[in-house]
Amino acid sequence: MLVVLPFFVRSTFTVHNVTIPINHLEIVCIDVNMYDCDYRVICFYRPPGIDNDSYTYLCESVKCLQGLCSTDGLVVIMGDFNLPCADWSNYHCPNDSVYQVFLNFVNCYGFHQHVTQTTREDNILDLILSTSSTFVSELTTSCPLSTADHNAISFRVYAPGNEPIPEKELYYDFAHADYSKLNAYFWTLTGITFFNSALTLSNVGRIY
Repeated sequence: MLVVLPFFVRSTFTVHNVTIPINHLEIVCIDVNMYDCDYRVICFYRPPGIDNDSYTYLCESVKCLQGLCSTDGLVVIMGDFNLPCADWSNYHCPNDSVYQVFLNFVNCYGFHQHVTQTTREDNILDLILSTSSTFVSELTTSCPLSTADHNAISFRVYAPGNEPIPEKELYYDFAHADYSKLNAYFWTLTGITFFNSALTLSNVGRIY
C-alpha cells in the first residue's frame, strides 16, 4: 500500500526537495529556509509489524534517515511510526529488534520526541522528533481529519524571527516631562472644567 505524504508550506518560505536514495521507503524530505534559518523536515511512514520483513524495512529506513540527518540545519522527523510499546517518557522500548534499532537511532542522534498525548486509541503512534528540545511548543491533539483513524496533531514551532511580539507597556515618563508647559496649561483651566470631566468622586481624585 502506497501512503501519500504531502507537505504544505507557506509561500514566503524557500523550499527545496531532497532526493530519497531508496525509492521503496515511505519517506519524503524537504529543506526549508524560514526566517533566515535552515531546517530539514522529513516525513516518514512505517507499516505496522515486528516480523523479519518489518525489521529489514526499518533498518533500511534508519540507514536512509542517517544520511538525511547529515546536514547543518535543525532536523525534524514526523509521521506514523507504528511503535505503540515505546515508552517516550523514558526513551525506553521492549527487548525487540524493531524497537531497538529505531530507539538507538533516536538516542544516537540526540532527537527529542515531542508527542506526549495518544494519537490512536491508547497509543502514541505518531511522533514528532527534532534535534532541539525547544523547537516544538503548544502541542495538542484533536479529532481525526476526514476519514483518518489517527488524531490530528497541532503545534507551534520556535524559530528566530517567529517569536511572539510582546505587548507594549505604556507608562508616564515623569522624569522627562516639560513641567513649565504643564503649569501653563493648568493655568488655563478652571474648576468647572475639571468637575465637568469628573463624573464620580474617584475620578476627581484621579484628575488631581
